[in-house]
Amino acid sequence: DLHLTLAPGQRIELRAADQRRPLVELVTSCIIRGAPDAELMVNGLLVIGTAIRLENPVPGRVLFRHCSLVEPAHDACVLVNGAPAATGNLVFEHCIIGSLRLPANGCQLTVCDSIIDAGSDTAYALAASAAGGAGPPGILHAVTVLGQLHVKSMTLASEVICTGTVTVEERGHGCVRFSALPDVSVTPPQYECIRTQAGEMARWFTSRQYGQPAYCQLAPLCPPVVRTGASD
Repeated sequence: DLHLTLAPGQRIELRAADQRRPLVELVTSCIIRGAPDAELMVNGLLVIGTAIRLENPVPGRVLFRHCSLVEPAHDACVLVNGAPAATGNLVFEHCIIGSLRLPANGCQLTVCDSIIDAGSDTAYALAASAAGGAGPPGILHAVTVLGQLHVKSMTLASEVICTGTVTVEERGHGCVRFSALPDVSVTPPQYECIRTQAGEMARWFTSRQYGQPAYCQLAPLCPPVVRTGASD
């Protein structure tokens, strides 16, 4: 087992060397704990195998940047066990990741310029468990989600494509803008969004198979307003 515990005030960065792409295969559990003011950064790694688990006490900030976190069976790639005693910030920037299993409370999620792939439109890409249940408050910017989202609240979702149903429990605040999502989704107020019918997005991508050169590339059949539109 790989256990990593960060001391109060400690900052650890695991970074790939320039022009290198290290492969980390987790064959047993990887458990991360830390103080509320500790920070872990993981930069430039390809991680496959079992899920990365955040357990109490959860570090104040865990950041993945330019990483691929792949679970071959499309199970969770990152999960938080139980409700953290203190709120932790989980951040993904420029990443390809599998499903996230996070509780509604005790965790703040931010995902930017990334792909979350649950393996199908009906599987949960972000939720409390594989069966659903609200995940944490979220901020998503320039994200492609292959699967469903179920979160407690959505502070902001901007320039997001989500192929599965989006369900937000607390809809009195937050915003979804310049995004595409199924018309059965239940979200905070939407601005300049496209609502689609079931299965319509299947033809929007050149490939949805991870590892293919055209993985998640928007295809010519994708509506021009999606291929070319954005907040700018």
